[in-house]
Amino acid sequence: MDPQPTQRPRRGFLAALRARRDAVRSREGADLAPPVERLQPWSMVALGQGAYYALVGAWPLVQFIQLGFIALWGAAGIAEEKASRRPPIAAHA
Repeated sequence: MDPQPTQRPRRGFLAALRARRDAVRSREGADLAPPVERLQPWSMVALGQGAYYALVGAWPLVQFIQLGFIALWGAAGIAEEKASRRPPIAAHA
């Protein structure tokens, strides 16, 4: 009987590439679902919580921007009112 040669683990960069290639080839026939369907339930909860925090965190900014526009609009109205009370420029001449 011929003794079978023992395969010792290879070392080095090429060996790592070969191992990765073999791992990828072994997964080629696997039917992988889209990533969304592979999410664990706790991951879905974490994504939902992140979306909630993003919306709740952005809402005060939206209100602040709206208040800023209201203030600018009011300031423009006050400036127009002051300008209408002033006598015309020709009256000063």
